[in-house]
Amino acid sequence: MNLEALLKQAMDLEKVQAMLYQGLEKKFYFSKEISQFWSGMAEDEKGHYDSILKMFNQFSPDQLSVEVDNNLYNAICKGLSELKFSRLKDVFDLHDACKLAAEVEDYETVAVFEFIHTRFKDDSRRLKVSEGILAHMNKLASFSDKFKSVDERRRIRAIPQS
Repeated sequence: MNLEALLKQAMDLEKVQAMLYQGLEKKFYFSKEISQFWSGMAEDEKGHYDSILKMFNQFSPDQLSVEVDNNLYNAICKGLSELKFSRLKDVFDLHDACKLAAEVEDYETVAVFEFIHTRFKDDSRRLKVSEGILAHMNKLASFSDKFKSVDERRRIRAIPQS
């Protein structure tokens, strides 16, 4: 697999992640704090998409044709196949939402962050994408920590998907 295919799949993964966060925003619309958090997460994913697109557009055709590790490409494909909008039907409360978000972020970390971090060590583009993803993961951890326990997160019920 080449870099072009990998980056295109990574951009598709970012779009799917944004869509899932928008779905979580709707499931918690009754809480301004919670719905705004998920909206912000969706915006972050859109920013990640834009960063990868900018990186993609800066590469020459020769650079885009460089072969990459198939395991990374397969990780992105797995994320795309497993992170479907239909997963929102399994979110019954804030704890479920945080678990889904952690899974979303795991795919992003493996598929995008690790690849960019190792492949473009001395490239300023790496730093921008890496810092954005790390900040995004910290944002999720801080939000989840606001709700001290699983029981507290379970008490905040989601609106069923129609």
